[in-house]
Amino acid sequence: MKHFWGLVERRLITSANFQPYLDKRGSVNIYEVVVDYDQPFAKMIEACKLDWVNEDITVEHFPVKSKGKKKVKLQLYQFDRMVTGTEASKLLDEAGYRPANPAELLAFGKKFLDKQRQFPIVAMGSSWRSPDGRLYVPVLYEDADERDLDLHWLGGDFGPHCRFLVVGKSA
Repeated sequence: MKHFWGLVERRLITSANFQPYLDKRGSVNIYEVVVDYDQPFAKMIEACKLDWVNEDITVEHFPVKSKGKKKVKLQLYQFDRMVTGTEASKLLDEAGYRPANPAELLAFGKKFLDKQRQFPIVAMGSSWRSPDGRLYVPVLYEDADERDLDLHWLGGDFGPHCRFLVVGKSA
């Protein structure tokens, strides 16, 4: 597994100090994509034209649960400090968002090819438990000028360089 996570000072994020951060960000970019949930998962990955894909990112590990074609409005959220997956999930939930699932991440990666060259993009809407017992989530990122799709341990830290792909719960 490739590694791209830097060490950054760790601070506790609470809902009280998270909301002012969101408020000062100003306007939030909305990325509208069409997700074809009926398309085979391998074809979704292929459509992204990635240079490398972790072999454990399969439909067996990340089943697609929705059906049909749907327009989805996605947003990228950045924390200004190190967070764990649990902290990020809780704070995004409190702010009215759900993490994007892998199909939504792949639709995003297909439409916005170069976003992952700017920062890692994490989709925590589905996780896979590996044989070692750890939970992993898919991440689009760049490594040595290659566009990659890898897994990141959900119990690990996510630095402020990461973006979390989310959907408004009311959507």
